[in-house]
Amino acid sequence: MTVAERTPTPEQFAAIRSPNPRRTMIAHPGTGKTFALVELIADMLERRDREPECITATTFTRNAAGELRERVIDRCGGRACGVLFGTSHSIALKIVRSRARLLGFPSRIVIYDEQDQTDILKDIIATLKLNRCTLSGARDAIEDRRSGAPGAWEVQELHAAEEYEARCRRAGAVDLGWIIPLALKVLRTDRTALAEWHRRARYLIVDEAHDTAPPEWALYQMLEPVELAVVGDPNQNIYRFRGTSTAFLRAAAAPPAEVVFLTQSFRSTEPVVRAANNLVSHNPEQPPEKLRSAAGSGNVNAVRSSTFAEQATVLVGVCQHYLSLGSVGLLSRTNRDLEFQVRALRGAGVTVRELTTPRAFYALPEVRAFHAHLRAVYNPHDEVATRLVLAHWPAAPAPR
Repeated sequence: MTVAERTPTPEQFAAIRSPNPRRTMIAHPGTGKTFALVELIADMLERRDREPECITATTFTRNAAGELRERVIDRCGGRACGVLFGTSHSIALKIVRSRARLLGFPSRIVIYDEQDQTDILKDIIATLKLNRCTLSGARDAIEDRRSGAPGAWEVQELHAAEEYEARCRRAGAVDLGWIIPLALKVLRTDRTALAEWHRRARYLIVDEAHDTAPPEWALYQMLEPVELAVVGDPNQNIYRFRGTSTAFLRAAAAPPAEVVFLTQSFRSTEPVVRAANNLVSHNPEQPPEKLRSAAGSGNVNAVRSSTFAEQATVLVGVCQHYLSLGSVGLLSRTNRDLEFQVRALRGAGVTVRELTTPRAFYALPEVRAFHAHLRAVYNPHDEVATRLVLAHWPAAPAPR
């Protein structure tokens, strides 16, 4: 069944057709949230005759933005071509790039990752002989300068933060944490840009609102949408360590907003749903409407909890069984999971040889060097990229 052939559930229909310019969907897992978003945008374009160039939809990741865009185009065809899809950071970057010169940057802006920032700060500390300055102190001083928060920082840490910003401006580079503050600066100081983005986000849709950080919240407020549709689930706020919270979701659900609960799960059977409801009942922000299954009763013994010790016992038993046939290859989803598994196996006397690397793919030296060469060609002012190229390929000519 295609997206166009599906019929929204009563819950989804209420969220899609609500006349309230402020609406919030509390969408539990597997309840057809993305389908509801696709139908909401289709309703805006087809029934309400909203201009596609005035609709902006933000998601938590680039992959989610790409999937939503593809499904909306499949549903609405060419009518949807003007709709803007992206993350809060990608939208903020569009704002920054549109006013790069006014912000003191070259016309072409590149993005520095955490390793790039580390390389620059190490060079600053060494070159300027800032012996009392630490990397963490410099980073904290950088963040406080951007947010305007007061901080009792050492003179050397503040000096490092100022020099870091100056080097980034010369190189035409911003790091991830700087993008939204710069976009906010544009909107607060440039009335023409503010008017452009008021129109561009006249109808604003915010997905995964339970993981919104304060700068993102400030950006949405600056956009001042005429209509705001927010989607989230307080039980899925898993990025608090990055500074996100459910505060924006709670604010978006406050009167006069209309709140609609999507509770009918198409993904999980009744035992799984029952176990999930029991687990999240400990969350003080648990919504009043609980998840319910539309996928049948399933296997009543399908769900049981287990301790780390039980998991380790099962893992060791399975590996020892297959070791009698030869060597065993163990694949793990994350390095953290693998650490637990290796520790359990070694504790049971199993010889383990690790082939994994703690570095992410884009942090590998050869990958960074290749990426740096592309960056240096795109932006000749990028000193960090140029140094990386010359360090990895000493005989290579500097990009022009």
